[in-house]
Amino acid sequence: MIRQAKSLDALVMFMDDVRAASAFCIATVPISSVEYWSISAGVLSHQSGSFFHLAGLRDRESGQEDLMIYQPQSALNGLAVHCVHGRLSALVQARVEPGNSRIVNLGPTVQATAGNYLRLHGGRKTPYLELFHTFKPQFAPRHVSTQLDLGQFYYLKQKTLSVVEADTLSPTLDTFIWADLEVLRAAARQDHIVNTDLRSMLAATPWNSLTPGGAAPASRAADLAASITRFSDIPGSTSCDRELVPIKALLDWEMDELGIHSTRDAGRSVRFHDVQSRGREVDHWQQPLMHLSERLVAELLTRGAGSEREFLVSIGEEFGFPGRRLVMPSVIGPEKSVVRTEGQALCECVQSEEGGRFYRIETRYAVIQVDPDFATSSGQVWLSAAALRHILQESNRASMSLRCVSSLVLKDLYPESFD
Repeated sequence: MIRQAKSLDALVMFMDDVRAASAFCIATVPISSVEYWSISAGVLSHQSGSFFHLAGLRDRESGQEDLMIYQPQSALNGLAVHCVHGRLSALVQARVEPGNSRIVNLGPTVQATAGNYLRLHGGRKTPYLELFHTFKPQFAPRHVSTQLDLGQFYYLKQKTLSVVEADTLSPTLDTFIWADLEVLRAAARQDHIVNTDLRSMLAATPWNSLTPGGAAPASRAADLAASITRFSDIPGSTSCDRELVPIKALLDWEMDELGIHSTRDAGRSVRFHDVQSRGREVDHWQQPLMHLSERLVAELLTRGAGSEREFLVSIGEEFGFPGRRLVMPSVIGPEKSVVRTEGQALCECVQSEEGGRFYRIETRYAVIQVDPDFATSSGQVWLSAAALRHILQESNRASMSLRCVSSLVLKDLYPESFD
């Protein structure tokens, strides 16, 4: 069977069907009832030693510390695409994740940690993994990059993003569907439909190279070089001396039967959950999820229009990537501490981040049109669409939050590929 979505309504209906079939159920449980997870060598780990760890991270110089997710293996995000009659489709998956606000979100063809695709959970194999791990004549590799994950929660975590092009539409398994690329663009502008990893891939994939006759427009190489030079001159980190430490060594965190809690920030905690869902690698499991009581905000400011449109990015750092300067959204932070930018909201949506690690940690992504003479801050740079596209496609240059908010402006970034 080949399942296709040629409208947003069809895509949402498919997601609702997957949710109904999953019989999803989640409950918070005390630590004493949890199997397979325990404190080992001072950090919270699965008995397999894989998947991910929860550990303390401390800056030796400043003393700043936090509880972070440490996942040394690179996860794989793979997207299979197909072009027919000049239109692109992508094979996406309706993923049931315990931390999703909507329960079901759309993810890429493959979204798996090493622990999952090596089947350390003893469960089912990762569907379509062979398209990205072995040679298949009918699937041609088109683009690979490595990209940084959410550095405010992860320590040194990267993901491999891989795109392959199919010479025909492959049969679809129960939770998979071929979605028209324009439908995915519309879905990315809605609340709680497109997940973090698929947003990242939509923004970082060179769609112009996959579209017949879609050679990228002139990138104004001189402008691009000047933009990169400007933000390269912005001063970087003052400290990159960070170390993993046992959870009990953290000064502002404590553990009890309910989980792990920050005594400094009452809104941030880790709790354990018992999850049931049909169709996953395993149907029943327990795991910790990070909680955050406050919604996050990521705004991308823009000025001009058409080919003259520019985007304002900030050069900053995330605690999980010490010493690395990232290209980030114009504005980012907790919603209560961020002053909303005055201007016209061209598009905004709310999305819960990575439901496999976080419990309903939501971000409001927004694109705001501002006046041409908008006053920028130190460490901010205006970029053309071509320059922003170049940065998104480069390995380990753009933050995850920038890639996600950029999924709202795909038509500006890839006009040759989107209607």
